[in-house]
Amino acid sequence: MAHDLECAEVLLRHHQAGRVPRLTAHEVTRLLDDTGRPSCERHFTGDFGLRQLLVHRLYGLERDGAAWHADHHLLRDHHTVSDASSGAFHSVTTHRMNHHLVSGGVDDAVRHLTATLPGHPRQWCEESLETAQAPYPGRPDERRKHAQGLLRVDGTAPRRTADQLLHAVWLSEEPTRPTRREMAPTPEQLLRQLTTTDFDSTAELGPTATKWSHPAANKQPLLRCDCTHQPSRRRQQGYPAGYPDGTDYPDRERSSTRRPARRHSQPPVSTASPPTSTRTPATPTSRKPTANAPPSTPQATTSTHRKSAP
Repeated sequence: MAHDLECAEVLLRHHQAGRVPRLTAHEVTRLLDDTGRPSCERHFTGDFGLRQLLVHRLYGLERDGAAWHADHHLLRDHHTVSDASSGAFHSVTTHRMNHHLVSGGVDDAVRHLTATLPGHPRQWCEESLETAQAPYPGRPDERRKHAQGLLRVDGTAPRRTADQLLHAVWLSEEPTRPTRREMAPTPEQLLRQLTTTDFDSTAELGPTATKWSHPAANKQPLLRCDCTHQPSRRRQQGYPAGYPDGTDYPDRERSSTRRPARRHSQPPVSTASPPTSTRTPATPTSRKPTANAPPSTPQATTSTHRKSAP
């Protein structure tokens, strides 16, 4: 939820009001670093898997995600009165719209993007990505229907296109849910559709549309950050899948090759016994008589000792 130290400090002060001592955002950062968690320039919790677990835990704390919405409203209102811009966002307005989008303010976010489109197409594309880089926990997902224009949206043609584009980008920027293959070219198509409008400098949207097409076709986020590379790094390091980072489970062959190494209870002698063909039986004279030995063995041993006795 928090993108930077400022956001984290706002949340900690609110939830620890009246408590002494209180945990600070710097102390939380130090604890995350000490435990080896990765960092990200766009997220306070840079570990993608850990962040997803915390997101769903927060949404499930209260019915219908009430705690989730309350915290986002708190951060939205903070960035309404704050003039400090975060390094993760081009402007404090975009930062505010990001929190407003995930807490029920979709219409306001679309209205803002429609109003800022004339004359600022390149900046508008960057702000669209920053606004839409947000999780979508808990509720029924209708973003695909919005992106495909299957739901009615009132307003002008640019506003309807902005609504479709925002939801299409939101799908690509939130990688915890599968995106169908036919949705990959949608952001590029909608950007090229905006080039036909009467706004100034819309021709600049063409190169951006081409730039978006490659990561979308490869199911990669359009706005890349350090979290984007974490799933691929886990695959290269040989971690088993099934984690929130989206990696696949290992196949049956890979699981079977790892299984013997995990059986610590198995006696080592069972795997280290030499082959039967290499054994050399001991001579009768070197063996001591035992009660359980075969009848022929003690007789041979006794006769040998009788001959050698004085």
